[in-house]
Amino acid sequence: MRWWFGRKAWLFAIAGVVLLLVTNGAVFYANTRTIVDGNAEVIYTQTVMSTLDHLLIAATDADDWQRGYVLTGQDSYLHPYTTARQQIGNLLGSLKDMVRDDAVQERHVSELTGLFPKLYRSLDMTIELRQTKGVNAAVSIILTGQPSSIMAQIRNVLAAMDQKETSDLNDNLAAVDRVVNTTKLTLVLATAADIVLLSGLVFLLQRNVFQAARLAEERKRLLYREQAARAEVEHERQLAQLERSRLEALFEAMTEAVIVYDRDGNILQENAAMRTLAGVDASPGLLNRSPHERYAQWDIRDEKGQPFPPEQWPVHQFLSGRVVTARDAIDLLAQAADGREVVLAVSGAPLYNDAGEIIGAISVLRDETERRRLARAVQSERDRLRQILAVLPEAVMIVDTTPMILINNQTASVILGMDLVGDSRSIADPGEPDSRGKEQLAMTPFFAPGQPLERSVVHGEVVYGAQLDVRNVAEGRDIPILANTAPIRDEHGAIIGGVVVFQDISAIKDLEQQKDDFLATAAHDLKNPLTVISGQAQILLRRAARLERAEQEGRISDGLATINRTARNMTQQIGELLDTTQLQMGKELKLDLQLTNLAELLGDLVREYAQASQQHMLKLQTDRQALVAMSDRPRLYRALANVLTNAIKYSPQGGEITLALTASAAPAGQNRATIRIIDHGLGIPASELPHIFDRYFRADNVRHQISGTGIGLAGVKQVIEQLGGSITVDSVEGVGTTVTIQLPLIAHEGQNEASDRRS
Repeated sequence: MRWWFGRKAWLFAIAGVVLLLVTNGAVFYANTRTIVDGNAEVIYTQTVMSTLDHLLIAATDADDWQRGYVLTGQDSYLHPYTTARQQIGNLLGSLKDMVRDDAVQERHVSELTGLFPKLYRSLDMTIELRQTKGVNAAVSIILTGQPSSIMAQIRNVLAAMDQKETSDLNDNLAAVDRVVNTTKLTLVLATAADIVLLSGLVFLLQRNVFQAARLAEERKRLLYREQAARAEVEHERQLAQLERSRLEALFEAMTEAVIVYDRDGNILQENAAMRTLAGVDASPGLLNRSPHERYAQWDIRDEKGQPFPPEQWPVHQFLSGRVVTARDAIDLLAQAADGREVVLAVSGAPLYNDAGEIIGAISVLRDETERRRLARAVQSERDRLRQILAVLPEAVMIVDTTPMILINNQTASVILGMDLVGDSRSIADPGEPDSRGKEQLAMTPFFAPGQPLERSVVHGEVVYGAQLDVRNVAEGRDIPILANTAPIRDEHGAIIGGVVVFQDISAIKDLEQQKDDFLATAAHDLKNPLTVISGQAQILLRRAARLERAEQEGRISDGLATINRTARNMTQQIGELLDTTQLQMGKELKLDLQLTNLAELLGDLVREYAQASQQHMLKLQTDRQALVAMSDRPRLYRALANVLTNAIKYSPQGGEITLALTASAAPAGQNRATIRIIDHGLGIPASELPHIFDRYFRADNVRHQISGTGIGLAGVKQVIEQLGGSITVDSVEGVGTTVTIQLPLIAHEGQNEASDRRS
């Protein structure tokens, strides 16, 4: 019985040990399973937390890219913004699946699902305002704080979810610790119960328990290491993503078009400038075509318009190892997909791998269309300016501050006697034979102190109407000029040169001299009649004192007639002078029109001037006793007298002077009277006939021989034309002159004949 008891006890002990072992095995299995499940929960919680971090990063990126677009207005910010929105949608979907069994987290996900559309609307609104109304309108929405408020709510929800997952992670870790501790306690108790019966088994079991504990600790340490490694990897991934985003943003923001090719010439990547240049909006997918298709579609040609051979295509040159810098860029013509004709300057280089093999190429394309158009426009404008300067009647010279003459037009070259462009000498020796016109302004160098150009270039003055002398090198004479000078300034107001505009006023100076001569002659001509009048008056007074009454009457009558004629001549000269003054002022003469018998007027003229010279014989030829015109008789008489006086004056050898009066029918039905005054005097040189009616003009063959004012014929022409007539002069030097005057008659020929009979 004792053995049985012993055996039974042993059996019970063995059974207890076995049961304990089985129980411990079951507990160990259950605890191990709990630890494994706890690890799975930890991994799940970490995945949820990582997803929450990615979701927060994507939301922050969307907000940052939207703000970048609002601040810069560059479309390159919209692509990352759209990408971030897509990531948010994908992450929300993943997060919703992960927290499907967690009611609290499902509620948080539901809140996020409602907040993100609000955020999208707010961000899209600022983008739309930036695109339509400008940055101030978009910033005003940002300043309201609405986007920031929504982002704050999203961050709060994400923080709550992260806090919940962190709490679950801590709970799972605590549960694992509790299971480990429970396992330890169970094993210790089992070991204490079994140590009497099966110390070896207990030892083994205890060793297994300790190994399990060490395994749990090791797993815990590995878990922490894994978390740290994942955090470091995520940080590196975020840095890499940020760097990639920066590079992509920089690539997209480049103003020059950039293309990256693979080794076969296919396009791997292009920036926004390239898409705009190629006009891909009008032809989507164009950049994804093969090189042959692209070059055919773009109609690639060289700068002369000839097709590019395939072996000379820039991309093939780059892939063959050639490096083309911007300085040696390949020029070509192309037609963009939207129909634009563009001029491109292409540069590029091959891309190599670590083994030195060419794996692709990069190409930079500059749109030269506008620059070359502007260059052509500038050149055209320069050519037009040169043409304008070339045809300007005024001389123009432009100098820098050296002074060097940069520009002078043809008129300046004519006045100066040579082209001075590029001349940099500031002072010339007056005795130097080749002074080249540098000794110019008032016989001093260009930049002599106080001279107009020096005042403009050195002191910044604008000088108007300076009268100076310029030496014409070709002719060796001084030419009077009227000059205006002004400084030329750069965009900062600094003086960089000067311009002088001048004109040859030799003709004006000659005219002034002619006027002086005229005044002297007029004074002389007016003084002579006054002398005659004064002398005749004194003679008459003395005779009146000596002679008897009857004898006095005849002599006094002759003297008075002389005084009257002389006074009338002086009055005529004064009237002519007054008329000339009116003409110089640009005013028409105020005519006193009345019926005038031209035949009678010519008869009076011949009778009066027949006594003027004993050498001349005046002859009147007409078959009419009356030809009536509407005329200002005194002025017409004075005009005809002026022509007749010239005929007498410029026939110093005497001879016959004929006044012929005829009538002719005009095509319009109005008769015209023709008056011809013909002399056989000195005549007028043919080269000077076109100037015969210019004021103060006198022919060279009489200027220094016979006195005169040169205003007579100018006044005659004005009077005749105001009376509706015309005047012409035909002359041969040394043979004589014929002056032809035509005047309109007031009646037809028959009426004038009736007037003849009534006369």
